[in-house]
Order: sequence, then C-alpha cells, then structure tokens
Amino acid sequence: MSGDYVIQVAKGKAGWSALAPELKVLSASAEVLNPFFSSEWLESWSNQVGLAYNPVLMTVRESSGTLAGFWPFVETPAILGRGLWPMGYHGSDYLDPVALVEDPVLRVSLVEGLRTLLKEYKFIWLPLLRKSFAQDFLRPFFARCRQPMLFAPGATRHYVEFGGCSLDALLEDALGSKSRKTLRYTRRKLEEKGRLDFRTYQSETEVSEFLPEFERVEDASWKASEGQGLFHHLGMREFYAELLPKWAKQGGLQINALFLDGKAIACELAFQNGKDYCLHNTSYVPEFSEFSPGRHLLLDSLQKSLDTGMSRFDFMQGNQEYKQKIGTHSEPVYTVSLFQKSGSGKLNKWIIGGIQKRRAAAKASSQE
Repeated sequence: MSGDYVIQVAKGKAGWSALAPELKVLSASAEVLNPFFSSEWLESWSNQVGLAYNPVLMTVRESSGTLAGFWPFVETPAILGRGLWPMGYHGSDYLDPVALVEDPVLRVSLVEGLRTLLKEYKFIWLPLLRKSFAQDFLRPFFARCRQPMLFAPGATRHYVEFGGCSLDALLEDALGSKSRKTLRYTRRKLEEKGRLDFRTYQSETEVSEFLPEFERVEDASWKASEGQGLFHHLGMREFYAELLPKWAKQGGLQINALFLDGKAIACELAFQNGKDYCLHNTSYVPEFSEFSPGRHLLLDSLQKSLDTGMSRFDFMQGNQEYKQKIGTHSEPVYTVSLFQKSGSGKLNKWIIGGIQKRRAAAKASSQE
C-alpha cells in the first residue's frame, strides 16, 4: 500500500450523509476499529442524541480515493470562536480514530489532520485515548510542533490476557482464598433461592425481544438511582434502543444475563472486536445485591469468553476494585486538549486548564 495519504474534512449534516456509505465499508474492513466510531454507533447517536450538533468529519484517504482513516467531531462553543469534541462521546469508552490498516504513516496522517482542524478551531478536546495511540503518535507529533497542549492520564483501562489459562487459575492468581470462598458461598445462596440460568443474546431478534427486560434491570440498578446509569443523558435510552438490534444484525454484540426463576437479575452489555471481548456496561437488581449477582454474571462471561476462544477480556475504562483485582494488565487512558497557536487559543488553554485543575482537586478531596 502507498504511504501517500490525503487529509480531507467534511462538515454538516450533508457531509455526514455523504460519508455514511463509505463509513459502513470502513467499519466492516478496518484492522483498527474503535467500536464507538463504527457506522452503527455514530448513525444511532446522530439520529437520537446528536440532532443539535454540527458534525466535523476528518478523513484520511489513499491516493486512490479509498477511505483509510476517520475521526469524527462535533462543534462546541469556545472563547472567541468554536472548538471540537469527539462525535458520539456520550457513553463511549474509547475515542481514538478508526484506521483501515496497521500503518504508522496512516496514524501520523490522522494526527496531522488535527493540526489542519486547529487552523479553524480554537481547541480540540480528545478524551479516552488509548495509550498506544496517545503516547506513541499524538504526543510526540504535537510536542515537535510545539502545539499548546494539555496531556494527562484520565481513566484507567484494565484487561485480562487469557494466555491459555483456565478461569480457576485466573481467579486463584487474582483473588485471595477468602474472596474465592465468599464467591462460592454467595453462588450457593443464589442457587438455593431458585433456578439460576446464564443466557446470551446475540441475534437481532434475540436482542430486540430482550430489550424491555434489559431496560428493566438497568432502570432498577444503583447506577440509575444515582444518575450514573446507561440512560442518564437525554436521548440515550432511544439511542440504545436503536443501536443494539442494529449492531446485533451486523454481528459483534453480546448481551449476557443471569436469571433467577426466569427473571433477569443481572445484565451485561459487551462488544466483540476481533478476539477482544469488550465489557461496556453491567447492571443488577439491588434486591439481590448481598449475593453479588453482577460478580457471578461476570464469572460466567469470563468462562464463556474462554470457551469461545477470546484472547482478551477488556473491562475498558474504569478503575473499579473488581477490575483491578481480576485484570492481568492495566494502562492509563489519556485525556488530551489541543489548542490553536493564537492569543484566543492560549486563552482557551488557560481557562480549560484551570477548570481541569479545580475538578481534579475536588475529586482528590472527595476521595480523602
């Protein structure tokens, strides 16, 4: 493949509509696919959440015209101008771009496209960038350019590399004997309450029929009661109702559920990206919290991932204790803000940097 790439920018609803057919092809064939920038995710987000946003779509093409890279944004207000946020960021776990092939030149071209956008926009906010992209490509490029930048680890990513081990061996390494004994005890107590079943939903029909039960469990969860649930942003319930059957039809979606006497008590939403099982959301009915139904569903999902030949179980962003214990590897997920080389760009950096410092200080204070 040629190393010659062309950067292009498409804007507005018309630009999105024109690019959508090519994005479907790219999503189906990309070697580096971020599921949160797939055509299914972005199409559903645009229909249900993003109606008020103006898209700005940075693309990289081969010299033949084939779409080889894609990074979608939406406009947002800035001091003395406009800035950019990633398109579809509501509910996403990763926000690094899509690339047709594992080509360093292509990835550098995607980063260079950001510099093109900064000629017009005062800042670009880039949360949830995985280490391999943020550290190896983005940071070195903009450090050489002396681009005004805020670069810091944000969330943490934990994942399990199976490496041929069994679930028992994984748990023995990850958990102490007391924790494993507690899991056996709570599992037994659940089984004493009735018939316990683990079920998986993958086809379009299965997912569509299970959606009302999935929503019931999510609405009952502690996350929903504290305003942290899957549907807490405006339009997200409708977004998932459109997305999940559509994604199931294309393959790669999996909803796992733990049932007690025919009624779901815990649900898990995940995506399969090659040999990676990517855990997006878990929820359970608080009535059974003392028996840890979410943990038992997780163990069943880990076993199913092993049985179906998955090589990695990715907890994605989040530093919860159970992810720390069970994960065999961890790495930071970065938040980067890039700023225009102008007086107004520097003013935006000063204001945004101050906001980030205050939020970090408030978070640290709340954890003391």
